[in-house]
Amino acid sequence: MPQTPRFRSGPLPAAVRPVDGAGGLRRPEPADVLVADLGGTNLRIARRDRRGRLTMIGRAATADITDLAATLRSTWLKAVGTVPQAAAICVAGPVDGARGAAVLTNRPGLAIEARTLGAGLGLPSVAVVNDLMAQATGLGVMTEPGDGAGGHRPDDRFEHLLAGAGDTAAPRLLIGIGTGFGTALLLPGHHALPQVVPAEGGHIALAAETADEWAVIDAARALPGVAGVMSHVSLEDLVSGHGLGRLVAAVAATRDLSGPGIGGAALTMDPPALAAAAFAGDDAAQAGFALFSGWVGAAAGDLAIATGARGGVVLAGDLLHGLGPLFDRDLVAARFRSKGRFSSYLADVPLDMAPAGDDLALIGLARIADIRAARAAGPVFD
Repeated sequence: MPQTPRFRSGPLPAAVRPVDGAGGLRRPEPADVLVADLGGTNLRIARRDRRGRLTMIGRAATADITDLAATLRSTWLKAVGTVPQAAAICVAGPVDGARGAAVLTNRPGLAIEARTLGAGLGLPSVAVVNDLMAQATGLGVMTEPGDGAGGHRPDDRFEHLLAGAGDTAAPRLLIGIGTGFGTALLLPGHHALPQVVPAEGGHIALAAETADEWAVIDAARALPGVAGVMSHVSLEDLVSGHGLGRLVAAVAATRDLSGPGIGGAALTMDPPALAAAAFAGDDAAQAGFALFSGWVGAAAGDLAIATGARGGVVLAGDLLHGLGPLFDRDLVAARFRSKGRFSSYLADVPLDMAPAGDDLALIGLARIADIRAARAAGPVFD
């Protein structure tokens, strides 16, 4: 199983340093900012210092967290020694923007509230946003003019799966696949903060295009998932980190596969273990990863059509990179544009993969914190 790429520390591109006075906002003094990405599996904590450097300072298993504010505070104080000047946190679940409150989709026992976090960190407020909001903001920062990306197009830091000019007047779609499956739209415009619409595209019904795919979906209905046994099988239920085990178990239940195989044991296996089984020749695991790849491409194309995202689609998530050759890029690309009489609609829509690592969400969070500070400082009249 390929190792997850290490987090990149050191200076970030100029575009992700504290925002200037664009849009009539007063430029804030560079600040020490705590940024944290709370996913369904892990919490990642980083520092964006006064010189614009983003450095990882801590990690924790989400399942082990009982007091998020205390975890953030102790990690920051151990690494920095003084309280942060600002903080921005993203969570893997819907966020009530008015209250800054959220519950993790796949860890519902852990509730987050901006005011409580602020009190725990010694700050008047903390930005709490959806994780795809943060990632999409980071994508907007990494591809904005002046950052070497050629005018809103992903550059060579990204892996290009399908070429295309894209429509610069159309939205772009970010799909994040990790523990879960999330989506966000980046709307075209000229703003200091990219205009992002986070959504829950991973919870639409998973569509079958073949009899084999339908049989797997039908078999999955009887299998326990994160939310128990449910008749509704969503994209995330099978096409995600926590859904892979259910997918492989459903494949084993529907096919006459040679050898003993892992069968129902797949339900208790994590993605690295399932990948190891596939590399070792397990038929169900290999078939499961083929279905996974095909469904990623098909769903990305469906979502692009549904949202009008002809500006481009970007896939993000270390899960995809970590699977190595088990994530079949060619199959993803083929299924993306295989849309019958609407295939031409996607003919010039580029499909890319974001760089491996944690940078995307944390870059976005740093920008969100800077914009909040600029807004708090007030407009510039000159």
